Amino acid sequence: MKHHGLTPPKYRLIWEGILIGVLSGAVTIFYRWLLGICENGRGELLYFFATGIEKIIFWFFILGGICWIVSVLLKKEPMISGSGIPQIEGEFHEKLKANPLRVLFLKIVGGSLSILGGLSLGREGPSIQLGGMGGLFVSQKLHRDGEEKNFLLLCGAAAGLSAAFNAPLAGVLFAVEEVYKTISPSLLFSVMVSSVSADFLSKLFFGTESVFSFPLTAQFPLEQYWILILLGVLVGLLGFVYNKTLLFGQKQIQKMKNPFIRLLIPFFFAGVLAVFLPQVLGGGHSMIELLGEPEFYLSFGILLLVVKFLFSVLSFGSGAPGGIFFPLLVLGAYIGAITGTLAIEMFGLNPELLFQFVVLAMAGYFTAIVHAPITGIILLCEMTGNFGNLLPISMVCIVSYIVTKSVGNKPIYDSLLERMLKK
Repeated sequence: MKHHGLTPPKYRLIWEGILIGVLSGAVTIFYRWLLGICENGRGELLYFFATGIEKIIFWFFILGGICWIVSVLLKKEPMISGSGIPQIEGEFHEKLKANPLRVLFLKIVGGSLSILGGLSLGREGPSIQLGGMGGLFVSQKLHRDGEEKNFLLLCGAAAGLSAAFNAPLAGVLFAVEEVYKTISPSLLFSVMVSSVSADFLSKLFFGTESVFSFPLTAQFPLEQYWILILLGVLVGLLGFVYNKTLLFGQKQIQKMKNPFIRLLIPFFFAGVLAVFLPQVLGGGHSMIELLGEPEFYLSFGILLLVVKFLFSVLSFGSGAPGGIFFPLLVLGAYIGAITGTLAIEMFGLNPELLFQFVVLAMAGYFTAIVHAPITGIILLCEMTGNFGNLLPISMVCIVSYIVTKSVGNKPIYDSLLERMLKK
């Protein structure tokens, strides 16, 4: 690592971490705000276009136009495809090289258009990439290289996740557990100040409320913890199914060399689903809100789960700019809601435990897919604003991790990076 100036690197990294936290946090906040506008705008547009068959047909033409623009952006900059997390890992391991400003601009445009069109994609993976590109940009301007450049890249990635989820600890843990895969005191503190700086900005802009406002007042009875073991096994196996299906779907769709044709498939289904099942469009916030409605019932929940799963595979497999992070949490939430509903009926559990099942399944499902159990545990505690569930969440995540490792399931982002490098 090269030393620049009179400031020791371990102290310099702290100030640079704050700088990157502010810069990457601001970029992520802008992206999050823009996607919110696109989500709301799509809802208003669909309300207008759903009033007549001619308007519905015209909406499909609009989707075709959006599809063409996104395909052009992907041709100009392939690094904006997908979630962006494999690209960050590739950049960290010096297997990929990105132009940070180019990726920042085109990812924001492409990701916003994809959400406007209704593709089932999340903002969190792109936010990590945008944050990482902010860190990379700063490292280039400050002429940092080697390990110090990688530290600044990770500071940006942590800031991106922190600002996207209002989860500073999860941002730190994701950078360390998923990307760096080891612990360094110098890295840990600089990443922490970057993540906290981004979280502070995010809370100033969006408020201090948690991402999920679930009623988690009931405590899971200790004598019923054997149910949590079964839940961990279930989400571990379903995580294996998710990874295999996603990789298979991506492989089949990517056989179409023309990006416009690839993208046309999910955009077409987005138009169809806008008419028949609009709840599954976008990242899935509307699906989460349905869980709290009294009219939610099991068969409709299963339908939403299956359609959301398949549509997410189509959306991500096409290479559109957007991630799987939030959609997979939504799928985990529905697995938990369905499992919890059945368990409450079969074993006479307290009905107030339903949302405990939702949160536990989200954490376990994330762990099975990403292979980052510590991040999964802390992420859901921060997203719900409740650390009282640390023991049951930890149990589900540990069981899920053991199960997914035992069946030979690889971390999804590692698999995606391997596939990207083969190209």
